[in-house]
Amino acid sequence: MKLKIVRKTMPDGITRLKLSGEINIYSIKKVKEFLLAEMMKTRGILLDCSDVDDADTSAFQLFIFLRNEAGRSRKQFSITEMKGRLKSMSDLYRESF
Repeated sequence: MKLKIVRKTMPDGITRLKLSGEINIYSIKKVKEFLLAEMMKTRGILLDCSDVDDADTSAFQLFIFLRNEAGRSRKQFSITEMKGRLKSMSDLYRESF
């Protein structure tokens, strides 16, 4: 399933993004460009990945990169919900977002 992103800007300037579908090596470049642009336009981003059906390690690596980039840019970055492979990778590497 193709990745779908629904955007909602919160009153505090944080953008909430609900991702659904797949995040993988084939889509990661576009996802990275989109999420970086969103982060730079707002105070930060809050990702809801509860509807991500499938993800590979490139998605997990992207989230670590975005967390680090947010810190350097003094922006907020967090993920509210994860399931499946993303949750497994987060647990395995003891990474919290």
